[in-house]
Amino acid sequence: RQLIALRRALPVISHGIPSTETALNTGCISAVRKTWNDESCIILLNVDADTNTVDLSSYADWTLAATVSATGEPVAQEESTLTMSGYSAAVLLPKA
Repeated sequence: RQLIALRRALPVISHGIPSTETALNTGCISAVRKTWNDESCIILLNVDADTNTVDLSSYADWTLAATVSATGEPVAQEESTLTMSGYSAAVLLPKA
């Protein structure tokens, strides 16, 4: 239900053209940039049962917009480090 609500709130997720966000693809973290019209988002997926971190220092002009976790454990950002619980997703949007 959370994912459906997120997709409805951000049409770029369902309509956007995907491209790999190579700089963020590390270990068990998969990252995809979606672009549609003038909108972009980056979707990060932790496909591992363990918690993993992502270095967002090169993405200072992006903000954490939404998170979903299959385990119920939080996804949290502290400064430029994103901590993703097992089997979680995060969506980054450009800062306005």
